[in-house]
Amino acid sequence: MIFMYRRAAVRVLKTFIFMSVIALVFYFFAIAVFAFFATREDMREPYVTSKEISPDKRYKAVLSGMAGGALSPYCIEHIAIVSNDAPPEMEIAEDMIVFTSDCTEFSFKSRLKEQSPSYYWVDNEKLKIRYSIYQNSSYPDRMTLKAKDASGKIAVEYEAIP
Repeated sequence: MIFMYRRAAVRVLKTFIFMSVIALVFYFFAIAVFAFFATREDMREPYVTSKEISPDKRYKAVLSGMAGGALSPYCIEHIAIVSNDAPPEMEIAEDMIVFTSDCTEFSFKSRLKEQSPSYYWVDNEKLKIRYSIYQNSSYPDRMTLKAKDASGKIAVEYEAIP
């Protein structure tokens, strides 16, 4: 009689160990698949969100971003100023960027949430960029503000909005 209970207990223990090993194998397989797809190179490519052409149609300001990172996600937005006939590669070129920040939003105003940064041309040679310090004040990881574009012809003005 005692042997019967012992055999049943051993059988339950073996089943438990087997199922635990299967669950661990499945778990690590799922993590490996997730890590593979979340860190692929094509997911880290910059994407252009919007473009704003200057009043004289000679320049354009381009808002682009980049996101990725499987277990430590990140999101970065850039504003670059390029000539209006510049190829798409120039729109995301590092030396053309005048503003860099983490992806943020403005605080609620009139029950609407506006995306940050926002930008507009003041005149042919001045771009105004409004950015949020609503979320950045708690974790300012990266922010770059340049006063002039790469050519030195366009002045950039900034406004921090809480």
